[in-house]
Amino acid sequence: MGHPPDPYSVPAPVGTSAGPGLIPDLITRIPWSRWALVAATVLAGVLLVSCLLCASCCCRRRGRHRKKPRDKKAVGLGRACGTTTIHLVQPDVDNVESGPGGPQQWGRLQLSLEFDFGSQEIKVGLRQAADLRPGGPRATADPYARVSLSPLSGRSHETKVHRSTLCLVFDETCCFHPASPQSVDLVLAVWARGPQFRPEPVGKVVLGARASGQPLQHWADMLAHARRPVVQWHRLQPAREVDRALALQPRWRLPLPGS
Repeated sequence: MGHPPDPYSVPAPVGTSAGPGLIPDLITRIPWSRWALVAATVLAGVLLVSCLLCASCCCRRRGRHRKKPRDKKAVGLGRACGTTTIHLVQPDVDNVESGPGGPQQWGRLQLSLEFDFGSQEIKVGLRQAADLRPGGPRATADPYARVSLSPLSGRSHETKVHRSTLCLVFDETCCFHPASPQSVDLVLAVWARGPQFRPEPVGKVVLGARASGQPLQHWADMLAHARRPVVQWHRLQPAREVDRALALQPRWRLPLPGS
């Protein structure tokens, strides 16, 4: 005897039988062969793996691009440090010494030079001095200037003493008549009272045949522009180094305009 049909069961379509599960039922309904289904499954897996690999590669590239600017900053910092080191080891020509607080300076001096070709007269105008360095921690700021022309001995000019200042205005003029103005040295020195109340040189600057750099150019401009005052600033150098340089350097003869 057969069992009566269940009233809640769904009748199967004609020509088919109910499968035990959902997936076998779907497979049986798709009009493909088994090898086509296997190939499609493999292809889908390959595509999925390829997408995952591409995503991982993109993430790695983004991470590398983010790290590159840091590397560039590090390289730039290294170059800047190298430039600063070279600068401290090899200072500028105007800066003779360098200390922990920066390059030491002895002050600046402004002067005018004028040459009269007819009378062979050199007119030196002392204008002003600024940023003078005192001779020591106990030195007083009472500076004055002295101008001398070498090799003419005994030909010099001293300004008056300016009390308690490191920036002063001279406004004094002196004249020299050398036999050959193209082969002389003009030495300008700034003096001040030291700890023992004795005058000590603050700094010197040399113009003329044995000068170099800006002082030499100033002297050449004076010879090239007769009867016209040429005004320039000059940095003072240590007195001992200037005296040593004058003793070692030979005296050259500068050409006069038109010669």
